[in-house]
Amino acid sequence: MALKIKLSRYGRKKLPFYRVVVVEARSKRDGNYVDLLGFYNPLTHPATLEINHDKTNDWITKGAKPTDTVAYLLKKENFTWTKSFKAPASLTTRKKKSKKDKAREESAKEAATKQAEEKAAAAKAKAAEVAAEATATVTDEQPTEATQS
Repeated sequence: MALKIKLSRYGRKKLPFYRVVVVEARSKRDGNYVDLLGFYNPLTHPATLEINHDKTNDWITKGAKPTDTVAYLLKKENFTWTKSFKAPASLTTRKKKSKKDKAREESAKEAATKQAEEKAAAAKAKAAEVAAEATATVTDEQPTEATQS
């Protein structure tokens, strides 16, 4: 039985809050849970995370693996990991893109769209050329009235 530490959604439409729970890996997002570890409310400013560190450490030593989102929230909460669980590498690389990176991505997108437009224009010109050539050969092959009599 594989266990995961997940967020379970509660609240009403467009006003969510989450419970941090231990569940079986194959269970539904809001299904039955094994243990309640805490709460997460993203709507407050700043977002609040109330979690029982002792229970969480206990479940991690028993083999429960937190999802990436929960692991990220625990890291923001300065949670101390036990030796039996190594935090995902994605947590250390998660950062906002700088203005330079955004500008590079935008220029790359613009170059790609420009190149695609040029290819489309070249294909359209070639198709028009082939069509003109085909109509020219059809008119040349039609017999004249003098050769028919």
